[in-house]
Amino acid sequence: MKRPLLFVVLFLLLFVSVVMGTFSRLSAGGNLKDDFWGELPALPGTPPPVPTNDLPCNATPLSVSSACSLAQYNNIDATDSWVTDNTIPVPSCGNYSGGDVWFTAVVPSSGEMVILTYSERTAGWLDKVNFAVYTGSCTGLTEIGCYTPTSSGLYITTAVLSGRTAGEILYVRVYDQENTIGNFQICASGPCGDIIADAGFGGESCDLNFKFSGTAPINGTGTWSIVSGPGSASYSNAADPATTVSVTAPGTYRFAWTVDSGTCSDADLIDVIFSQPVFSAPEDDKDLCNILSSTLTVLSASVGNPEWKQTSGPGIAAIDTPNSFFSNVNVSEYGVYVFTLTVTNGTCSASDDLVIGFYEEPTKAGVIGDISNCGTLTSNPLGGNTPTVGTGVWSKISGPGTVVFSDINSGNSTATVSVYGTYEYQWKISNGPCTESAATLTVTYFDPPIADAGTGGDECDLNFNLSAIASLGTGTWTKTGGSG
Repeated sequence: MKRPLLFVVLFLLLFVSVVMGTFSRLSAGGNLKDDFWGELPALPGTPPPVPTNDLPCNATPLSVSSACSLAQYNNIDATDSWVTDNTIPVPSCGNYSGGDVWFTAVVPSSGEMVILTYSERTAGWLDKVNFAVYTGSCTGLTEIGCYTPTSSGLYITTAVLSGRTAGEILYVRVYDQENTIGNFQICASGPCGDIIADAGFGGESCDLNFKFSGTAPINGTGTWSIVSGPGSASYSNAADPATTVSVTAPGTYRFAWTVDSGTCSDADLIDVIFSQPVFSAPEDDKDLCNILSSTLTVLSASVGNPEWKQTSGPGIAAIDTPNSFFSNVNVSEYGVYVFTLTVTNGTCSASDDLVIGFYEEPTKAGVIGDISNCGTLTSNPLGGNTPTVGTGVWSKISGPGTVVFSDINSGNSTATVSVYGTYEYQWKISNGPCTESAATLTVTYFDPPIADAGTGGDECDLNFNLSAIASLGTGTWTKTGGSG
């Protein structure tokens, strides 16, 4: 009786292992009664990725052309959209059980469109392809039709749509009536389906010109035109989708990029805001003497909001009315200051600089006096004073030759001349537009004289004719010895 009871226990253990989980028998010996049973943990795994168009907000766009051009897709690992988002309406036809994928199609200018799906209904393909068509947005859909296979072999499902709005985006939800997974093909077509106008993006211009960003049509010819606006418009090339438009007055304009094939046409609209041209035109740069205040003005006023700011300078500038085109300004110390005027009008702006030099009266110029040099063409230091304000410079006023200063901006410069003689030099100190201060001195370069007394001799009386040779300067005879 023990063995039948043992088989009953084993059966129950196996049943529990199937129902509750996976068990492992750990043997402790050769006797069954010594074995141990335990549950194995579930094997780790990563669920397969869902299709990229598993939900309406990730729908795959279909190319709408004048003739059907089937493209192949599948619903492998697709989920149930309603389970993910229960606000998505359940399709009203077929036996929907999930496994749906999503597409979008843009209604052509004709307002008519045909959506068609196809399945070979063999291994690896869907069995009976259904699809529902919705309008609205990917987060707010309304079903406008649900379609089941129409061909005798259930290979093809077709939706014929008319009276739709050109440019309307329709959402197409494809699923299998028998809840199978596999391949299918889909296309969207319609009259004028390949006549598509894409005007690109509008925007804002800070002047009266704007470059369009339209797309060249695949079929047909595109042309730009003005729909509305306060002025007129001209184009560099109206047939160029990326041409530049110029308007005659600021304001908001609407433009149309129209593609026409002769039998079909489509248009796309954009809006462009042209702001009044903004410019910043301060007065001309200026230099001032012995004053620490000035005015900030403009040559001509611009539209928009002005703002003056100190950009550079050795001190602090106090601007009375920085948000006015005209303002007074006071600075804390002398020097060169840069003020920037920025004018803004909406998103547009322009800036320019005004440079003002505030200069102090220069140091009064002085020299030590006239100088004489003998036997050299290079003078002693000229002895000009060192300025505390301004810059000094030496110059020649007169003299028989040329002169080179060892340091033309140093008061202690020397002056080397080309020939002996008398020269007059000027030491001038200046600072910006202020009145210069100047002092002069005379430097004489003497050529050294040569004394030549000639020859002596004997004289038979008390008179002797001396024979000295004349040289530079004035010669004088003196007695240096003798008995008389």
